[in-house]
Amino acid sequence: MNGLLHLGHAFSLTKAEFAVGYYRLKGFLCLWPFGFHCTGMPIQAAANLLKQELGESESASGSTPVYLCSATQNMGIPEEQISLFTNASHWLEYFPPKAKRDLQEMGLKIDWRRSFITTEASPWYDAFIKWQFRRLQSLDKIKFGKRHSIYSPLDKQICADHDRAVGEGVCPQSYTLIKMKLLDTSNKVFENISSYDIYLLAATLRPETIYAQTNCWVLPHDKDGNDVTYGCYRSHVANELFIVGDHAARNMAFQGLSPSFGVSECVARIRGQDLLGLRVASPISRLGELRIFPLLNIFMDKGTGIVACVPSVSPEDHIALRDLEAKPKFRAKYGIEDSWMEGLRSDTVIMAPYKKDKGGDKEEEEEKCECIAERACEEFKVASQNDRNSLEMAKIKAYKISLNDGSMTAGPFAGQRVKDVKNLIRDQFIAENLAYDFSEPESKVISRTGDTCVVALTDQWYLNYGEKKWKAQVEQHIRQEMEFFSSDTRGRFLSAIDWLEDWGCSRSFGLGTKLPWDETQVIESLSDSSIYMSFYAIAHLVSSSSLLNDGDEGASAGAGAGGKVDIDPHLVPDEEWDYIFLDARMPDQTVIPQERLKMMRTEFRFWYPVDLRVSGKDLIQNHLLFFLYNHIAIFPPERWPRAVRTNGHVMLNNDKMSKSTGNFLTLREAVDLYSADGMRFALACAGDANEDANFEHSVANSAILKLTYARMADNHYAKQQFRDALICGFDLLLGARDRYRNMVRAMHDGGYLKDLLLRFLQYHTVLIAPICPHYAEHVWSMLGNADSVMHARWPEVKEEDAALTRMTNYIDKLVVELSETVRPRQQLVDWDHVEAVEIFISTSCSPWQVTCLETKKVLPFVQFRIDEFEQRGEEAFEDGVPFEEEAVVQELTSFLLSELPLSSVKTISSKNINHVSP
Repeated sequence: MNGLLHLGHAFSLTKAEFAVGYYRLKGFLCLWPFGFHCTGMPIQAAANLLKQELGESESASGSTPVYLCSATQNMGIPEEQISLFTNASHWLEYFPPKAKRDLQEMGLKIDWRRSFITTEASPWYDAFIKWQFRRLQSLDKIKFGKRHSIYSPLDKQICADHDRAVGEGVCPQSYTLIKMKLLDTSNKVFENISSYDIYLLAATLRPETIYAQTNCWVLPHDKDGNDVTYGCYRSHVANELFIVGDHAARNMAFQGLSPSFGVSECVARIRGQDLLGLRVASPISRLGELRIFPLLNIFMDKGTGIVACVPSVSPEDHIALRDLEAKPKFRAKYGIEDSWMEGLRSDTVIMAPYKKDKGGDKEEEEEKCECIAERACEEFKVASQNDRNSLEMAKIKAYKISLNDGSMTAGPFAGQRVKDVKNLIRDQFIAENLAYDFSEPESKVISRTGDTCVVALTDQWYLNYGEKKWKAQVEQHIRQEMEFFSSDTRGRFLSAIDWLEDWGCSRSFGLGTKLPWDETQVIESLSDSSIYMSFYAIAHLVSSSSLLNDGDEGASAGAGAGGKVDIDPHLVPDEEWDYIFLDARMPDQTVIPQERLKMMRTEFRFWYPVDLRVSGKDLIQNHLLFFLYNHIAIFPPERWPRAVRTNGHVMLNNDKMSKSTGNFLTLREAVDLYSADGMRFALACAGDANEDANFEHSVANSAILKLTYARMADNHYAKQQFRDALICGFDLLLGARDRYRNMVRAMHDGGYLKDLLLRFLQYHTVLIAPICPHYAEHVWSMLGNADSVMHARWPEVKEEDAALTRMTNYIDKLVVELSETVRPRQQLVDWDHVEAVEIFISTSCSPWQVTCLETKKVLPFVQFRIDEFEQRGEEAFEDGVPFEEEAVVQELTSFLLSELPLSSVKTISSKNINHVSP
C-alpha cells in the first residue's frame, strides 16, 4: 500500500468480486474480506527516498523535487503535507483509508469488519505471524546458513521480489569459475604485478565439458572499436590476483572471493588486446597449456568476460574457432600465429545419440556422436557467427542432447551419464581448488532504493522449499486437488515448483514482523503473507483497525459483534493459536477468555479453507506458490486451498498502462469517468485468460448507455469466465428480448405478455448483478422489491424445449437466407419491384440424399451438412425436422413481411404437388 489503487488492481479484484456475487445469488454464504499489505521495503524505501530528496532540494535551490511533484499530481497529496511522508508510518495512515473509500465506491461486497494492516501497527496480526513462524520452525521448515541471494549493497540486506523496482522474479544464476593460471607474466603490462600468482577466471554453466577445453576467449574491443579493459583484482587468497570484468568483480566481492566482504580492490587494468596470444595453464583440460584468442561477441555484463572454449560441445565455440581458422587476415590483426591453431579439434568430452529433427521424406537413423556442436551446426546450416537464429537453434539442441542423453568420455567419470555426474564434477573441481562457486543475477535487479543489486553469499534464515517431501505434497495437490480454471495456470504452477528451492525469509530492516527468535531480523514480505487468509476468520473478534477510519463515522467496524479482546496478543501462547487453527485441545488456563476462543475456532472452522484465491499471473512463481506451501505445511488437508484463479495484466485502450506516458487510470479516476458499473462492465469484457487484457474506453462508455441466456450464463459464471457470462447474461439476453418484441409486434399488434416481460426483467437483473450491482439494485427496486438483489436467488431455468428452440432458429435462418440469396441479385432483378416470394418446402430428403447421409459419402450435399454439423450438432444429419415447417412459416408470415420488403410470402409443400413451376 504505497499509493492509490489503480485499474490494474481493480481488474484482479473484479474476478473475486464477480465470483462472490454469483455464488451469493446461488444461495451460498460468502465471505469476501480485504486486508492491506504494508510490509517490506516499498514504503520504507519511498519514505527514505523522500527524506533524501527533501534534504537535497533544501540544500540546493529549495525547489520541489520531481518525485514530489509526481506524488502531488498523481495521488492528490497537498504539497504542504509532503514532508509527513518521510515517516513510513504516515503512509499506513494515509493510503489504506483512501483504498477503502475507493473500493466502497466501486461497490465491492467486502466485510470490512475483518480488515487489518500487515505490520506491527496491527498487534494481533503481528502475533499471528510470529505463531506461524514458530510453527514452521518446529516443523523443521526453516533453516539457517549461507546462501546465494539477490542483495542490495546500499541497503545492506537481501532484496526480495517485492523489494525491487526492476527485476521481480529474477534469481541468482549459478556458474563455475574455472581457474587458469597466467604463464606469460614477463610482458611489460604485468611488470608491477608479476610477483603475484595471476589467474584468469572463466565462468561456465557446463563445468563437465572443461576436460575438452581448447583455448580461452577474451574481448579485445567493443563494437565501436574502443578498447575493453579487464581488472586485476585482489583475491581472498594472499598473493593471488584474478583477471575478470568489473561486473563480475563486484559480485565476487560479496561471495567471499575478495579480501573483505563487499570490497573489490583493483590493482591494475589490462586491455583485452594485451591478453591475446598469452598462455594459461588449465589443469583440467587435457591440453594443459592453452592460448588466449579474441571473440567479439562477449558480453562484459554477463559472467566474467572470459570464456572457456569447448568446440566439441558448444556450437558458438565451434563456429568461432572455425572462423578464426579460416581467416588469416583476422588472425594477423590480433597477433594470433598459425601454429597456435594446430591440434585444437582433437579433444572431445561427451558422446551422445544424435538424430536430425523430423523433416523430409526419409527418417534419419540415430547415431553416436562426439562432435555434437559440429553436427548441430551442419543440421541448422550455420555458416558463420552472424547466423544468430540458426546458431541459437543449434545451441539449444546441442545443449539438450549433451546434457540429457550424453555420457562422459573423459575424466574420472568417463562412461557415466552427464546429468548424473555434472554436479559431482563441479564439486570435485571446487574441492581441489581448480574452480570457484559463483553467482550473479540472471538479469538486472534494481532495489526500491535505486541500487543495482548483486548476488551475495550471506548468513540468513530461509524456508526450505526444496525439501523433497514438502515439494511432492504441494505438487500432488496442484495436480490432483486444485481447481485453476485454466490448464495454462496449472502448467505455470508446475513449472514454478520445479525451480523453487530455498527462499530467504528475513532481512535486517523494513516494515513487518520481527522473527520471534531473532528480533534483529524482519520477516520478508512474501513470507509473512502466505496464510493471512486464515486470520480473516478471527480478525473481527480480536481487534479494530482505527487506521481505516478515514474520518467516516462507522467506517471501521472494529471488532464487530464480538468486541475487542483487551489483552496483549504477544502474551497469547502457541497452545491457544493451535486450538483455534489446528484443532488442538483447549488449554486448562488461557490468556484469551475461553468463550472467545470457542467463537474464534467456530468462525475459522465455518469459513475455512480458502475456496478461491485471485491474483495476477506474475505472482505464481512466488506469492501464490508460497501460499500453497505454507498451508500444506501448517494445516491439515481439509484446510488446504481449493482454487486459484489468475489473470494477466490489463492494458488501457490497447497500450500498456504507464504513469510516465499518461496512459494510466487510478481506481477513483475510472469510477469518476465511467461510473462504478460502467467500469466493472468494461473490466468484465476485458478478458478472463492469462494473456494481457484490454480495458476499452468505448466499451466503458457504451456500458453507461446500455445499463439504462440464463443457463449459459450460469455455466460461464461457474467456470470464472466472466466475459462470456456477460455476453450471455446481457448481450444475448437483450437480443432475445428484441427478437421477441419484433415477433410480437408483427403478429399481435404489439401486444406483449406482461408476465413474460416481468420475468425477463427479473432474470436479466439477477444475471447482471455480480458485475453491475448498482444498476441491478436500481432496477430491482423499480420492480417493487424491498430487499437487495443480492438476497434474490439465481434463476432456476426449466429444461429447454428443443423443438421450440429449433423452430425459432429455423425462422431466424430463413430470414437471413432470404436476405442473402435474393438481395445480391439486384442487378438482375429489380428488388424494389419484387413483391412476393414463394417458399418451396420439402417434407423429407430425396432417396439419394438419404443414402448420402447414411453413408456420409462426401458429396457437395453432404459437405454442406458436415459444415452445418459444427453449428447444429447431430441434428444436421437428420432426415427432416421435428415440426411442421409449412405451419411455422404460415404462422410467422407477418413477422417475415416485417423483416423483408415484401407484400406476400406463400408456401408450397412437396407433399401437396407433383410439379412446381419456376
